[in-house]
Amino acid sequence: YFRKGFVKGGEIRASMEGINSFLFDVLSGIKTVKAFGDWRYHAAEYKRHIKQFHDITMQMTDNRIVTTLFQEPFLFLLMVICIVVAVKYLQKPFATLTVFLVIFIQILPRAKALNGHWITVNESLPHLSKVLEIGRRTDKTYLSTGTKKHATLTRDIRFENVWLRYPEAERFALSR
Repeated sequence: YFRKGFVKGGEIRASMEGINSFLFDVLSGIKTVKAFGDWRYHAAEYKRHIKQFHDITMQMTDNRIVTTLFQEPFLFLLMVICIVVAVKYLQKPFATLTVFLVIFIQILPRAKALNGHWITVNESLPHLSKVLEIGRRTDKTYLSTGTKKHATLTRDIRFENVWLRYPEAERFALSR
């Protein structure tokens, strides 16, 4: 389940990137969206992105719940095994076992918290890897030095018989 948390963390990162990119694209071109009556399509697309993010988040929450549910019986079984080994094989007295149980009960909440933190770290690692990936890129335009020659057009670009209409729009966005 720890690995699953890492995978779901990556899916959440990708979903958040999709939402941010979609919103940036639509909001930066909101006048065009409104002009061509394409807002219904974009609203539906936004809802799809949000639903995908919600579904992944719920799957991650389910993963946390399952991990916690398995942790309780595992720790109890571990305690029982320690008691059986201590009594049967090590011949420890009852007083020693009582002290062990008290210490174990004191440590249990900390072990649960540590498990929760471990899951959070695994879910956050994909975000960190994205930050590191961006930091290691060498194609940063703000770091470039010198000059670059850009190719220029030697001829015109001509569009012939091109038609474009957005879904649910009443008129063509482009007709040449």
